[in-house]
Amino acid sequence: MADKDRFNLIVAESQDSVDACNREFYGRFNYPRPPMTFPSIADPNCWTVFLNQELGDWSHSRIPRAAKIWVAGCGTNQAVFSALRYPEAEVLGTDISTQSLATCQKSASQLGITNLRLEEQTINAASYEDEFHYIVCTGVIHHNADPRIPLAKLSGALKRDGILELMIYNYYHRTLTTAYQKAIRLLCSGQGVTSLDSQLSLTRELIDRFPIRNSMREFLQDLKDKSEANIADSLLQPVEHSYTIESMDELLKTAALEFWLPCINQFDKRRGV
Repeated sequence: MADKDRFNLIVAESQDSVDACNREFYGRFNYPRPPMTFPSIADPNCWTVFLNQELGDWSHSRIPRAAKIWVAGCGTNQAVFSALRYPEAEVLGTDISTQSLATCQKSASQLGITNLRLEEQTINAASYEDEFHYIVCTGVIHHNADPRIPLAKLSGALKRDGILELMIYNYYHRTLTTAYQKAIRLLCSGQGVTSLDSQLSLTRELIDRFPIRNSMREFLQDLKDKSEANIADSLLQPVEHSYTIESMDELLKTAALEFWLPCINQFDKRRGV
């Protein structure tokens, strides 16, 4: 089966066009919401020590205290969390959404964070080479026309022994999501409307009264009381790929990367998946 049949790639004409779609999407739906609190730990080296131990480095030297960290596609708060966790590190947060960066900067300013720099940038245009000890990129590359392109940029930016924390969607967890994303595009384009607002309006109608009792109806019902941004993030993503363990391994090999500590992401853990 071709990728265009398995995934939500209807508007994936080019990397630049998808960047434009994502910029509009995350400008319209600022997600996730900033948390009520940003927890911090009194010991400034706690997170660095634990990260090194997770990697099996009991000398705690693979990721240094004064590490260079890139949070690629930082959204509204991930760069803030990273700056708090690694207070002696030099943290760079990049995103294509000016609204997300503004939210991130507001939180950083309120918390008095001084080790964080924010830039508006697409990963696809990054030119870093052998620069970062640790890169965090979660929920980003699978929203590109060709995820191999941003992944290669991330790989090139890592130092020789650097670590990339990468999260991409599990194929088997996204079958209903992908089916809906493709359906809403076809429904709206068939009616001659393609705006995010029109897609959201129709989605709310379908959540309230989906006409058939099936698994899709149950899936949509779970989103009934969710926020607008949460619904959009789940159902209206412009472009989305997803992966099995095998296809993710193939993807990593294209960028000379390998699995180190595969794990279930925090959202699936919370849901008990």
